Amino acid sequence: MTIMYKPILLDQNWRYFYSENTNADYSALDFGDSAWIPLPHLSDWTMSSSVQSGADWFRREFTLEPTDGCINYLLQIENVPEAAVIYINGKPVVTIQAHKSFADDVTDAVALGVNIISMKLTPQTNAGGGGFGQIRLQVFPCPDETQYPLPSNTL
Repeated sequence: MTIMYKPILLDQNWRYFYSENTNADYSALDFGDSAWIPLPHLSDWTMSSSVQSGADWFRREFTLEPTDGCINYLLQIENVPEAAVIYINGKPVVTIQAHKSFADDVTDAVALGVNIISMKLTPQTNAGGGGFGQIRLQVFPCPDETQYPLPSNTL
């Protein structure tokens, strides 16, 4: 019998900050983001097609509860409006080009309890701007890698 798990939707309860310093790093797990602008729905934010010189940062917490068995977590991002670096718990997990999707196993980057996902968007000339697609963690029982490998890499 296969146990089905609900995906963890990550589209709500983000915080936003614009930094003129593109080299700044706000991804640390213990970084205080209480002064950042609350963003109830990630889809509420869109980037215009004009190019700015800084970086847009987004952060949110999510909590992983213990389960009865071995679990893998697949991060899926349907679209990013500009080039983005995605961090989980302060560590970069992927760089995505503008208007691309992503799906990959991030099991090694997450932990039980509170986790932080951060995104740094850096505008590119002629990327066109736009908005985010859905972001979620798909939850899967640990597969037998020889029979059921998890999907990986960019879609």
